[in-house]
Amino acid sequence: MVLCAVAALTIGRLAPVAVSMIGTGAARPTIAFIGWFGPRRLASILFGLLLLEEGLDDADELFGVITWTVVASVVLHGES
Repeated sequence: MVLCAVAALTIGRLAPVAVSMIGTGAARPTIAFIGWFGPRRLASILFGLLLLEEGLDDADELFGVITWTVVASVVLHGES
């Protein structure tokens, strides 16, 4: 779960932002800043609650990954 949380905060967040900003002419530091501090957390929690309500077999495990990701995000982004 922790490994998935770390991947979500780094590769899973920064890569899509970088790809979506191709052609904008934004500087690399700007892209990195947007990728690191962009909106998140609330949407993750809401999607996790939807998973729990659906009663999927792996919902508890997925919610654990979401929880670790949100906690790590709060800590890491709060420190930076």
